[in-house]
Amino acid sequence: MVRSPVAPERIRELGDVASVLALHLLRLRAEADIARRVSAGQLRAALREGTVPDRGPGAAVALPEGPWRVVAFGSTGTTDTAGGAGGTEAVRRQLDLWESVARRFGWHQPLLADLDGLLFALVTERPPGRRRVPPGTPADAGAGTLRWLRQVLAETRAHDPGLYAAVGRPAHAPDQLPRSTAEAVELHRLIAAGRFPLAHGTGTVLMEDAWDAVVVERAKAAVGAGTGLLGGPLAALRAHDEEHGTPYLATLAAWLDHFGDPQSAARFLRIHPNTLRYRLRKLQETAPVDLSSPRRRLALRLQLTAMGEPPRP
Repeated sequence: MVRSPVAPERIRELGDVASVLALHLLRLRAEADIARRVSAGQLRAALREGTVPDRGPGAAVALPEGPWRVVAFGSTGTTDTAGGAGGTEAVRRQLDLWESVARRFGWHQPLLADLDGLLFALVTERPPGRRRVPPGTPADAGAGTLRWLRQVLAETRAHDPGLYAAVGRPAHAPDQLPRSTAEAVELHRLIAAGRFPLAHGTGTVLMEDAWDAVVVERAKAAVGAGTGLLGGPLAALRAHDEEHGTPYLATLAAWLDHFGDPQSAARFLRIHPNTLRYRLRKLQETAPVDLSSPRRRLALRLQLTAMGEPPRP
């Protein structure tokens, strides 16, 4: 900063220096982009195949001390377009966003990678060398840990409530990373489809928190609908409901969900208990079924779920 006009020679010198600095910055940016691509590629291999490169000059990914958890990021405000061109662009924007967020909160080398149309992160259960982090510790003190992710996501969701993180179970060895990845994807699909509502004020969902919903979804997918009824009584009950307008499927689902208690099931259906008993007798006449068998009750409930009669929240 000078008071008098700058001499032309000085301006030329500054111009020459600026050109050199510009080339230097471009080289640094190119090197960073290459390192980022290499790191993301190695992290993808670790998440998909459980292979981790040895520590060395060619190892762009240096995993911290485990156990690790795989995290799939998503947002309830966006449509899942994995696999398409729009989905690829959305994941790139998401990657830029989370890289910026991670560095802002102290994770200077975030383990982030896009894979099959989703954005993933690899976090640890605890900071290296620590068994636990005392309450009140700043978020960046344990950057890259699950606890850090919870704090960061809670603060970020204040500006974008739709953000969430689906977290697989801990992987205690690299060959367990694909399993944690698959669990994170499964949980992400469940949340994105609205079949596992996010609790108010939180956006981090662990597989341990949603295992029952995942079990039901897996069973539902295996059972299927229509041809998956396997000759049970529900096909006849569904046909009767469609033809005569009866509510036999809903009645049976409520009875199963309330452990065969007619009072509770009737309150849920907003009918009189005698009406419920009458419906049960009539549906038995339409399609006899042994409701005293625990195995058949379980099979019926799974089939009803596959047909669109979900378990009562």
